[in-house]
Amino acid sequence: MSPVTLLLPPYNDTEPWLGDSPPLGSIALCRADLAGNVRRYAELLRQAPWCLPCVVTTPATSDPEIMTGIYELVGQVAFVPDPLRDELVAPLALAAARARPVPRGRQMAEYVAQRVGHIELRLELAAVLDPDDSTTADGGLPERTLRDRLRRLGPLTVRCWRTIGTLCRLAARMQNVPVETLAHQSGVEARTLRAWTESYLDAKLRTFRSRIGWEWVLEAALRRAGIVAVEAPARPPIAVADTRWSRVELPRTRPRLRQRSRIRLES
Repeated sequence: MSPVTLLLPPYNDTEPWLGDSPPLGSIALCRADLAGNVRRYAELLRQAPWCLPCVVTTPATSDPEIMTGIYELVGQVAFVPDPLRDELVAPLALAAARARPVPRGRQMAEYVAQRVGHIELRLELAAVLDPDDSTTADGGLPERTLRDRLRRLGPLTVRCWRTIGTLCRLAARMQNVPVETLAHQSGVEARTLRAWTESYLDAKLRTFRSRIGWEWVLEAALRRAGIVAVEAPARPPIAVADTRWSRVELPRTRPRLRQRSRIRLES
């Protein structure tokens, strides 16, 4: 197993991280046996915070420097013991991802606040993303006040943020269950759930069901609303065409045999 790897949907196998931007729904893994590995892993999570973080622990993980690096990682980290074989990493990582606690309002609000740079709105975001979280009480702020404050972030209303929070909690422990079961868990009908994923995430319901983790849901919602921009993938430089000369290799001119034979006769 490489020190820093990605487990991409549909989560069949891992591949090394080469510095590119992972797609939404990716699980980022780090083999925590060297402090340098953890530092490189931290860089990946800073560049792509929508990845679900998962640390593979080894006997060397108890090193103080490695432990400090893990403690400073951003996000809701899952942990997997070092398997005996690399092919076991993917199923163990999926199990650990599904075993994470359902995110509370403060965790989701922290993601949004850090992503868009509005730290001062964390309490308001936490209150609307998870109204049932008693630790993020908004102090009885009226709906109008919440609406006015969250307007700084973009077009999403209080109702939109609440719906996105519901989708995050639903996706956190995504299981292979019928659509009707997912809809019942979110308190709506199947057609409403389908409309939610298409309107707020720009994703089909089957795509929503095939991914795991709540981080990618928040990121998709921010992108869909135009609050954060999607970085275009780097493209190789395009060679400038030379307008003076053709790049096609021209055939060589054959010798004029008749002229040669005439020369021999004259000589």
